Amino acid sequence: MQARHRSRLLIEAEIRALEISPERTVTDILRTGRTADRHAVEITTVITPAHYLVIEHTLT
Repeated sequence: MQARHRSRLLIEAEIRALEISPERTVTDILRTGRTADRHAVEITTVITPAHYLVIEHTLT
């Protein structure tokens, strides 16, 4: 049995509403760790506003 997934594209008015949304939530998540070969890695995830996602990583 196949699983069905339905999604709907945003209409232009909804996209415009997202762009001018007064909500400007900033979430900053910092994670540090080590790779399998013992290099340190730092990952910062910044979400601001909710429909933009920026991920930065530094491998040292």
